[in-house]
Amino acid sequence: MLNQDADDFMPDYLDLLQANRKLGYTTYTAIADICDNPVDAGASKCWVELTTDADNKINGIIIADNGKGMTEYELSKALVPASTGRLRNVQNELGFFGVGLVASGLSLGNKIEIYTRGDEGDFYSYIDWNEKFMTNNPVNLVRRCNLDESTSVLNARTRQSQTGTVIWISDLKLAPVKYATLIERLQFHLAVTYYNLRHKYELFLNNTPVKPWDILESGQGHYTSPVYEYPVSRYLNGKHIETTIKLQLSYLKKDNPLRPSNAYGTIDTNQAGALERNGRILAYGTWIVDRQKSGIYNSVRFKVSYDNTDLDNIIFDINVQKDDCKIIDKPFDDWLKKHVQEYWRDHGKPLYEKYRRVRKPTIQKVSGKKMPVKLDRLLCVAEHKLTQSIKSVDIDKVTPYQALSTLKTLHSLALSVDKSADEARKWKSGNTASN
Repeated sequence: MLNQDADDFMPDYLDLLQANRKLGYTTYTAIADICDNPVDAGASKCWVELTTDADNKINGIIIADNGKGMTEYELSKALVPASTGRLRNVQNELGFFGVGLVASGLSLGNKIEIYTRGDEGDFYSYIDWNEKFMTNNPVNLVRRCNLDESTSVLNARTRQSQTGTVIWISDLKLAPVKYATLIERLQFHLAVTYYNLRHKYELFLNNTPVKPWDILESGQGHYTSPVYEYPVSRYLNGKHIETTIKLQLSYLKKDNPLRPSNAYGTIDTNQAGALERNGRILAYGTWIVDRQKSGIYNSVRFKVSYDNTDLDNIIFDINVQKDDCKIIDKPFDDWLKKHVQEYWRDHGKPLYEKYRRVRKPTIQKVSGKKMPVKLDRLLCVAEHKLTQSIKSVDIDKVTPYQALSTLKTLHSLALSVDKSADEARKWKSGNTASN
């Protein structure tokens, strides 16, 4: 029998780190995932900054907050995958996988640096993928900040806060995108993600306040439903869970001048269901019921919200990136589908018929009705002497190349006009017969 201990079953550190880097974050979900940490640390403000080089290419992402900071021990665990050095209250916190900072940070760039100020003073740590690749060393350096780091980084980036943390990501590996486009999309993503935390958590993007945005656009659309409640009473691992899931629906106006981003915040882009957990939007812009995206549903929105994280295990299945969700409880799934379908039947469809549906123009053969101007004009062109003479040209007998090319073009145009003229003649004949 082999002599084995726990270390024999531990994954290779480099493989684990590589897996964290490849979890599939987008730039926006990764930055938002890091912005969750300040909320859990009691921060009231968070500053997101994208630095650029001389060619206006993004070369750094800095996320700073005025939260309580970290102790030396907490910092030593902060950059270890699926680990934390503090006692977590998972019922009230936004994070729940324990991989957020490492996974999201390394999806953005190869190097993450942390400067933090807490009760024990100012500390620094970092993780560098290229360095880890060469050494496979799981231990991260933790040391006290020097005077320059405390002054130029912590004081400057946390706006002289007594406590706080600065996350500095460099050696970036972002998908190619224009700087202005990235800023616009990130602004909208953060505005939606933290809308319900707006009274206690303020975000800034490149020193500009992020204006919170309600995905339902309540009060600005055609119709917002009342809040429906779904009671949950279950047992999980011997624990009794008694809580409520809330649902609200709305039908947006196609054009809303208050909508923060005409390019990314369009009704087409972000249809339909959103999931909100502890006040933080986890998934939006995707149906979480059995409907596919379709033009007729562009304006329908609904938001499912809950506060008890035990539901993560019995009702919802949320991915690591917090941008997609599956419902794994059939009774709740049926309840949600029923309300969405009833809303569409009673409010969405009538509003769609009234405001959205575009009918193709048809020619009505009504006695005494004037011929459409377009057809009348084409008929005149078709019967014009010049048009008739062009049609009569024998192209095969014209030898000069330029003349031949010109006549072919005119001949083709004349045939096209003649086709429209036939349509006009039929219209005219039909209306004459009806008289």
